[in-house]
Amino acid sequence: MLQRHVMRSEGSSVGLPVDAAYSRSYGSIEVEDEKEIDLLAILGHAIRWRWLIGIFLLVGLLLGLIYSIVAPKMYLATARLELTMPTAKVLQDIELTATTSDERAIMTAIERIKSRSIAQRIVADLDLAQNNRFLALNGGLSLSNILERAFGVGGLDTGSLTADERDRLAVAKVQSIVTPTEQRNTSIIDVDAKFPDPALAAAIANATARAYIDQGVDIGSETSDLARNFITEQVREVKGKLETSEKALLDYAKAQNITVTGDDDSLVAKNIGALNESLSEVIQERLTLGRKVEQLDADRGAFLPEMVESDALNELRNKISTLKGEYREKLATFKPAFPVMQNLAGQISEMERQLQFAVDGLGESIRAQYDAAQAREADLKAKLSELENEQRTFQDKKIQYTILKREVDSNRSQYESLIGKLNEVGVGSNLQSRKAEIIEAAAVPIAPYAPRRSWSMLFGIILAGTLAAATIFLIELLNNKFMTPDQVEKELNLPMLGLIPLIKTGDPKLADFNSPTSAISEAFRSLRTALSFSGANGTPRTLAVTSTEPSEGKSTIAHKLAQDFAALGVRTLLIDTDMRRPNQHRMFGTDNVIGLSNLLTGTLDQRGATKVFRQTENPNLRLMTAGTIPPNPVDLLVSSRMTKLITALDERFDLIIFDCPPVMGLSDAPVISRLAEGTILVVSQKQVLRKSAAHAAERIRRAGGQLVGAVFNKFDAGLTDGYSGYRYMSYEYYQYAGSAETPSLSKPEAVSHSDAQETAQSRREVNDSIYDRFRRAGVAIRDRLERAE
Repeated sequence: MLQRHVMRSEGSSVGLPVDAAYSRSYGSIEVEDEKEIDLLAILGHAIRWRWLIGIFLLVGLLLGLIYSIVAPKMYLATARLELTMPTAKVLQDIELTATTSDERAIMTAIERIKSRSIAQRIVADLDLAQNNRFLALNGGLSLSNILERAFGVGGLDTGSLTADERDRLAVAKVQSIVTPTEQRNTSIIDVDAKFPDPALAAAIANATARAYIDQGVDIGSETSDLARNFITEQVREVKGKLETSEKALLDYAKAQNITVTGDDDSLVAKNIGALNESLSEVIQERLTLGRKVEQLDADRGAFLPEMVESDALNELRNKISTLKGEYREKLATFKPAFPVMQNLAGQISEMERQLQFAVDGLGESIRAQYDAAQAREADLKAKLSELENEQRTFQDKKIQYTILKREVDSNRSQYESLIGKLNEVGVGSNLQSRKAEIIEAAAVPIAPYAPRRSWSMLFGIILAGTLAAATIFLIELLNNKFMTPDQVEKELNLPMLGLIPLIKTGDPKLADFNSPTSAISEAFRSLRTALSFSGANGTPRTLAVTSTEPSEGKSTIAHKLAQDFAALGVRTLLIDTDMRRPNQHRMFGTDNVIGLSNLLTGTLDQRGATKVFRQTENPNLRLMTAGTIPPNPVDLLVSSRMTKLITALDERFDLIIFDCPPVMGLSDAPVISRLAEGTILVVSQKQVLRKSAAHAAERIRRAGGQLVGAVFNKFDAGLTDGYSGYRYMSYEYYQYAGSAETPSLSKPEAVSHSDAQETAQSRREVNDSIYDRFRRAGVAIRDRLERAE
C-alpha cells in the first residue's frame, strides 16, 4: 500500500538520481577500491586551488628573477688531466682486474685533488694568501655579499688578517673553488674552478693540475729509496729463517724414516686407495653373483641372463620344441605305444635331460664364482685393515713433519715474494714517470656560467609548484571531512539517497519548507523517491533517522520526510525517540508533557495513552513526542514494551519514522535501528569527521540494523569547486518560472549586488567550460584505452 501511494504521486517529480538504490535490498553497496591515479581528480584539485597555485608560482618566478639579478656572476674554467694507468702488475699477491684498479685510481686521484695538501701547493704557487682581491671576492649569496654588490659596503677587511689567517682563508677558498669530476669510461679528470674573477678561475684550475702532477712525482721519488732499503733487510732475515727450517725438516725425516711422494702422500696411503678401489669392485661383483645365487635357490635359474643368452641351451630348447611339435602331429595318426612314437618320446626325454644337465652346470659355475668373490672380499678387507694400521702409525709421525714442512713453505713463499718486490722497486725507481698529463689547459672564460636568468626562473617555478602541491596535499590530508556524496558512498559503503541543500541565513529560495515549489521541498521529494526504490518492497514500514553527531539536521529531515509521505496519503507516525534532547515538539509547536517515555514506563492509563498520538495540520500525520525525560532512556528502548509498541503501531500506520539520537557516544540509535526495518544515516557536509561517520555506520551494522542509505545534508555546491560533477549543481533549477514567492529586487543596492553576482557567475562559467573540455578529453582517452584493452 505504501509503495502504491508513493509511486502514484511521484510520476512528475524532479528528483536526484537514485540509480544506486534501484533493485537493491537494504544494506551496503559495493564500492570499487580504485588505486589508480585519477588525472581528472588531480585537475579538479588544481582548479580548486588555482589561486594558491598561482600565488606560489608568481612568488617562485619573482624569487628566481631576483636571484638572477642579485647573485654574483660566476665564471667556470676547466683544465683536463689524463691519468697514466699501469699496464702490468708486478705484485702478484695483490693483483686486481684492470677495470677495478682503474676506477680505484681515478677515485684516489679525485680525492687527492680535493685534499688540503694540493690546496696549499696552489696557494703557494699563485701567492693567493697575499692577493687581497682573491680573499675579498665571494661567490655566495650572503647578506654582506649582496650589500657589497648593491651599495659597495661591507665585505671582508683583509688588512686586519694575520699571515696564518690569510693562509687558512686562502686554502679554504681554494678547496671550495676546485671541483674535480670524472669523465665516464675514460681516465680523464676535469678540474673545474668556479670564481667571480675569470682570470683567477683559469689560473687556479691550471695550478691545480700542475700541483697534482708534481705531488705524484715527489711522493714516488721519496718512497723508492725507503722501500728498497726496507725490503733488502727483510730478504736477508727471511733467507736465514728458510735455511734453518729446511735443515730441521730433513733431519726429522731421516730420524723417523719417513718417505713421502711428490704430492705429500705416503706409499701406504696410495696402497690403501688402490685396495679401496679393488674392494669396491669385488663387493659389487659379489652382490651381483649373490642375486643370481638367490635366483638359483628359488628354482628360477632358467631365467638368468646366462641361461637365456646361451647359444647351446637355446639350440637344445629349439630341438626339444621341434621334436614336441613332430610328436603332436604324429599323435593324430599313431598311438603313443607305437614304436615311432616311443622313439620320439625317448629323444625328447634325452634332450630335456641334456638341457637340465647344462642348466645345472651353469648354476654350479655361478655358485663357484660367488664363493670365490666372497673369499677375495675377505682377503682384501684383511689387507686393508693392516694398511690402515700402518697409515695411523705414519700419521702420528707425520704430524711433526707437516709442521716443519709448513714452516719451510711459509719461509720460502715470503722469500720469493720479497725478491719479486725488490726487483719491482728497482725497476720502478729506474722507470719513474709522471702519473698524469695535462691534455688541455684552462682558458680564461669570456661569459659567466651562472646565474642564468631563464634557469633561475624555471627552478623557482618548479620549486614553487612543488611547495604548492605539498601545501595542497597537506591541506587535503588534514581536511578529513566529507565534501562530496562520492566520498560518503566510498567511506561508508552506502548508497546516496539524496542531497539536501544548505539553508543559508536570509535565503528566501531555500527557507520555505512549506512551499511545494521551493528547492528544499524538491530535494526532500527526491529523497522520498529514492526511499521508494531502496528495497524490494519499497519504502521500509519502520524507518529510523539518525546521524553521527548532534546538529547534523536529522530531526529536520525526519520532520520533512514525515510531512512529505503524509502528503501522499500515507498514514504516517513520527516518533521522537531522542529522550535526551527532544526536538520534534518544538518543530510542531506543541508541548512535551507526555510521550514515548510515559508509554514505556507504564505511567499512563488508557485515556492518557490516546493523547500521546498528537494531531498535526496533515490528517495523515501523527506525532508522538519524547515525553518526560527519563534517567535511563536506553533501558526503556530495549524493554519488551518497546517491541510490543512497535508491533502494535505497525498494524495501525503505514509508515513509522523514528527521530533517533546521534550514534556517537550513545547506545540509543543502534538499539532503535535494530528494531526498525531500515535506517537512514544523515551526514552533513564539512562537519562530521569521516572516521567518526564510518564508526557510526559500523556500530549500526554490528547492532543488527539495516542501513538503507545516507543523506548528504547541508550541501553547498560552491564548496565542491574542483570536484568533478558536483560543481555544476545548482538548486536554482528547482525554482518555478513566475513563482510569486521569488522576491523582487527594487533597491539600487540589490541591483548592484545582482550585477556582481552575474559577473562572478560569468567568470565561473568560463572556468567551468575550460575544466569541462579537459574533463571530456580525459574521459575520451580513458574510454579508448579501455576499448583497446
